Amino acid sequence: MTDFISTNAPVIAIVILIGLFIAFALEKYPPEVTATVAAALFIVLGLVPGDQVMAAFSNSAPITIGAMFIISGALVRTGVLDAMAHLVIGRAQSRPILAIAIFLAATVAASAFMNNTPVVLVLIPVVIRLAHSLGFAPTRLLIPLSYAAILGGTCTLIGTSTNILVDGIAREGGLEAFSIFEIAPVGLTVAIVGSVTMLVLGKFLLPERGQKGIEAEASETVFLSEITVLPNFPGVDQPLGTLVEFQRPGIRITGVRKAGVISRNDLDAYVIQKGEVVIVQATTSELLTLAEIKGLRVGLRRSVELEPGADVQIVEAILAPSRWHTGVRISDLALGRRAGVRVLGAFRHGHIPGSDLSSVRLRPSDKLLLEGSAEGFAELARSGDAVSITEPSARAFRRRQAPVAIAALVAIVALAALNVMPIGLLALVGVAGILLLRCIDGDEAWASIDGSILVLIFAMLIIGAGLETTGAVELIVSVLEPYLSGLPPLATLFAVYFIASILTETVTNNAVAVVFTPIVISLATQLGIDPRPFVVAVMFAASASFATPIGYQTNTLVYGAGNYKFVDFLKIGVPMNLIVGITSVLTISIFFPL
Repeated sequence: MTDFISTNAPVIAIVILIGLFIAFALEKYPPEVTATVAAALFIVLGLVPGDQVMAAFSNSAPITIGAMFIISGALVRTGVLDAMAHLVIGRAQSRPILAIAIFLAATVAASAFMNNTPVVLVLIPVVIRLAHSLGFAPTRLLIPLSYAAILGGTCTLIGTSTNILVDGIAREGGLEAFSIFEIAPVGLTVAIVGSVTMLVLGKFLLPERGQKGIEAEASETVFLSEITVLPNFPGVDQPLGTLVEFQRPGIRITGVRKAGVISRNDLDAYVIQKGEVVIVQATTSELLTLAEIKGLRVGLRRSVELEPGADVQIVEAILAPSRWHTGVRISDLALGRRAGVRVLGAFRHGHIPGSDLSSVRLRPSDKLLLEGSAEGFAELARSGDAVSITEPSARAFRRRQAPVAIAALVAIVALAALNVMPIGLLALVGVAGILLLRCIDGDEAWASIDGSILVLIFAMLIIGAGLETTGAVELIVSVLEPYLSGLPPLATLFAVYFIASILTETVTNNAVAVVFTPIVISLATQLGIDPRPFVVAVMFAASASFATPIGYQTNTLVYGAGNYKFVDFLKIGVPMNLIVGITSVLTISIFFPL
């Protein structure tokens, strides 16, 4: 058996690879699971030596990708990306076409320096709100959002994990490392042509479909709450319209209560006094941000004080169907006396639950934002008052740390461009800085890393090492060489690009990058051509995936958010693939001469 495997190692490796691609396309298991099984087969069958398996974990690309995920998470936590997005929405009513163009251009720019997957995650609800404000169906804007992020990711080495991964594999193959802006001339050209194509074709090929299945305007729950102004609040005796704390896009002031009377007219000019209560509708993040401002108390007053040093937690609780609290006002619920829990906000699907938080009369399935101790929430769960008690995914914005997060990203980009230090080391130093200066908490930083992507990458690196060791790469090249050897170098580049592009539409882009990069390096070497243009072609082909919702992560994200059909991507994606592909190859041949 051992002799059979050693004799036929290249063929066995290729058979496993074909099986892996088929499994990717069938999607019966997550890609990282499928890739891990294939990597295990390579190890068990002895197709890859143990030292090379461990060497895959020393590749700098996955470490760099993980660090950039944390940097992106810090930009989200400090409100940088949210502020940029809402700035565009604020201008949308007066000049809608310009607003859309600026929004897409900003997405391209952001995706050039941040991993484009979290960029799209954050901007999906913003795009839906933008579409609503302009009277468009969100299906007209969500696919362009994904495409803009993909195009932006091709502009720099750090825009997408694929670029970093290809660079790492190319360096292992003996090529000189790519600088952070080396592919920028090609990327910018492709981004401009792709954006114009998207805007022109979008008028005819994007669906104008109803909003079934699309989330409401915000991805976070919008709670009704009230903010008590304490004597030490710096904004006392100032008009509400001038207080930046209450003018965030995720906050809407609905009234001010004084001595039991609610005022709702000309609220921007209302001069706030100590002891008055500002009634708001606000997202979870904004409520938690307000709760950290000195001089403001969010929600109802606590009737029972917590023990000194108690661990205060925030949870979202959905009320259980119960006769005793149905119709009861929140102020009479006595959660504080019974469990030491304070109500910060209330949400009811479909409409505002009351004139202010105190007067909300509860119904089954109402959602409450609560503050209290772990013991208090355990008591609440035991009482059966709530069917679900969960920690909210949203956290308070740390806007004061925003300059730190921006400075970290700018420093990484600038120092990498000047070749002061490798991008991976700079990213790790940047992560240390943003953690030390509390731009993001440690647990949130680790949660911002997409572990499935890293597992997929490590598994594919092991598979790639196995293909090299067994001679499978040489076998594939020997099969392709007769068909490509007689072609002009430009035609060979076209062939490499579109083979990689077709593979990317059916399997994960990082898998294609890992497998195809060493193949094209070996192919170009045997043909006597500089392999660098071919490596760049793999970078772009593995990222520029437009025709299916499974070819690239951002497509998958908007596919679910927009309730699209598979054919919606084909209609606009196939022309985009062709036009962007032709542009990429021609531009690569100019900036990376064959």
